[in-house]
Amino acid sequence: MNNIQIYRTNYQSISNDDIRRTILELANKNGGLIRIAEKSGISYHALWGQLNRNAGVLAKTIPMIVNGTGDLRPIQELCKACNCLATRRVTTKSGVRSIRKHELQTMSQLGTVVDLIEKAYADNYITKNEYREIHFALIHLRRLEAEIDEKIAREVKP
Repeated sequence: MNNIQIYRTNYQSISNDDIRRTILELANKNGGLIRIAEKSGISYHALWGQLNRNAGVLAKTIPMIVNGTGDLRPIQELCKACNCLATRRVTTKSGVRSIRKHELQTMSQLGTVVDLIEKAYADNYITKNEYREIHFALIHLRRLEAEIDEKIAREVKP
């Protein structure tokens, strides 16, 4: 789980049913629940029990599934309840700190844009001042994205 970055966003709350559904979708795409259990180092019976009892999936099970399958969806579902977004970290040999810094700034700015839009629509219409705030926040977001693109372009080998 060391290669996962968490960002604040404005997702809606989720339930254990959402996590169960995500794990079952993973199982469907990865050869069944037995295969997920094997990849994750979890007993099939323990995983089956967590998916089929009212107590829900144990928190320690989710990182095991993510690490075993390489699929972030279970942790992303869990992060939704915390208003966060999980993504893989950028790992390049040179410029890692610089790119990671811009990545964090960009994701933070994206969260700001989403917050401004949700706040503006709270009363079902957008005022000129709210539009101006959103507009300038989007300009800032685009600038950050361009800086990341430029830094990554420098990493491209001919």
